Amino acid sequence: MTLSTKARSTRVLGALPALAALSALTGCGTQGGDAEYGTKDHAITVDAGKKFTLNVPANPGMGQDWYLADPHPDGHVLKYRGKRKDFHGTPLDGGSDGTQYFDFTAVASGTTEVKLLYCVLGRCPETGRPATGSAGPGTASPSPSAAPTATGKPGTEPAFFVYDITVR
Repeated sequence: MTLSTKARSTRVLGALPALAALSALTGCGTQGGDAEYGTKDHAITVDAGKKFTLNVPANPGMGQDWYLADPHPDGHVLKYRGKRKDFHGTPLDGGSDGTQYFDFTAVASGTTEVKLLYCVLGRCPETGRPATGSAGPGTASPSPSAAPTATGKPGTEPAFFVYDITVR
């Protein structure tokens, strides 16, 4: 007994959500298969040679922005590949919620720290305005004592989010 064309199509379409879920569980579907970590991931272990991303929530319409802060991670352990943004809507329509991504490659075994500075209401500690460090846009150079270290999700005050990275 064979299935009709309509019945076969229904079975295939019905399997798509399960395949999508399996893809999400195996880490496929992220950009280039890179592992992604959020603001609650403070201790991260990655294999040498692997790429990974720190993703953080941002809303430029509310003056939120993120920067890679000094001191930068040990270049012998991690390579910083840059910062990306993905926003929905525009600040004019109030729909600018989105995500900022900080991309890294694990270079060699070791440990290092990545420090991201969360700025809110368009101000960063000490300067009162967005910071730009010696490494160019997307970096910040305020002193470590200028803002508290956060342990949860971003709030209404500037804060440092610190990630301890171990490369094996």
